[in-house]
Amino acid sequence: MRGMKIGEVLLILVAFPFINLALKLLSIPTIGTILGNIFASNDYLPLSVAVAVAIILTGWVIGMLVVWRIKSQPLYHALAIAIVACIYKAYRPDLNPVSNSTLSVFLLLTFFSIMVGTYVAQNRAA
Repeated sequence: MRGMKIGEVLLILVAFPFINLALKLLSIPTIGTILGNIFASNDYLPLSVAVAVAIILTGWVIGMLVVWRIKSQPLYHALAIAIVACIYKAYRPDLNPVSNSTLSVFLLLTFFSIMVGTYVAQNRAA
């Protein structure tokens, strides 16, 4: 069994905030505006759904990037990336201020979207 490729993990972790920001900039204006027109209220529901869509898409892209860059044991590498990404998001939340329950949902969504994205990309490549 080989060890983890720390350089590849760090490279993907550096790419994570940039991919997340790009997908938020695409998701929030479109989905947030559409849902804001449907649910005309002053709560954070449209913005939260738009951020959740951006998180899911980011996890999918990061999962594909892990499988593309790391050929040996991509799920272990994705686990390390998902843990560090969740720690990053815990200290730098997507929305400010955000409740603890919303932050917990976003953290779980980040973790599961990266892991599922990697699993699907690995099975599709095989």
